[in-house]
Amino acid sequence: MSFQDCARGRLRAVKVAALAFTLVASPAMAERRVYTDDEAEALKCVYLLSFTAAFMERQGLLGTRQKEVMFALSAFMLEKYVSGTQRQKLLGVEAVGKRRNTEQTLREFQQQSKYCIRRFPVD
Repeated sequence: MSFQDCARGRLRAVKVAALAFTLVASPAMAERRVYTDDEAEALKCVYLLSFTAAFMERQGLLGTRQKEVMFALSAFMLEKYVSGTQRQKLLGVEAVGKRRNTEQTLREFQQQSKYCIRRFPVD
């Protein structure tokens, strides 16, 4: 097999992979949206509260009931302060989580959780 045949085969494989990605990813990408300003801040608060609640329960530092209260608070914030479909909102929360590790999240929770609750009241 010559170099050109090998290169053509790889190029064909890349084109097929790109087409497959386009067919599979298009609906999901159409669901995605970019959140900015207040909505982006609300998404960050939702992530900080929900991730920390789950982490603390796993560590035995928070009871199941308290975790559920924090989850409910997060869900209300998400519903009240973030627009879009449920899928778009969840993808937004997921995107926030991909930008920080556990240590960063816990540190941000300590620094910002009270602000989040004041900034995005759920009453």
